[in-house]
Amino acid sequence: MPVRVVVKQELDLTQFIVEGEFAFEAQMETLRAFYEGEYTHNVLWDLRTYTGERISSRQLQRMVTYFVDHTDKRAGGKTAMVVQNDLDYGLARMGSAIAEVSQYRCEFAVFRTCEDAMDWLAGAPGTRKPPSLFQ
Repeated sequence: MPVRVVVKQELDLTQFIVEGEFAFEAQMETLRAFYEGEYTHNVLWDLRTYTGERISSRQLQRMVTYFVDHTDKRAGGKTAMVVQNDLDYGLARMGSAIAEVSQYRCEFAVFRTCEDAMDWLAGAPGTRKPPSLFQ
């Protein structure tokens, strides 16, 4: 399975750990299962070992639209993405920008390490998310 799901109820957190190829339709199915099941307010996508074809800008827009359509369920929650390379960082930031202008009511940030992402999700003192593209 390309994605391992770990739920930490005590942190109100779901971790999606992607290992290997993870096709777009599988990504969308994972999102549907999350939002139709017992979702958490905080989410961490660990994409450091993601391989294979990256999603297109049209697919990215479709994914963000899905997030926005379900934003009421997680309003006030946080989504962190952890990526390994510049291409994935750029794609994640583009998704963040689309979500921001689309009135997505969760905070969204991209990180290079799981430690930084977890600190941000936990609201640890002195941590902040990377700057918005619109600041």
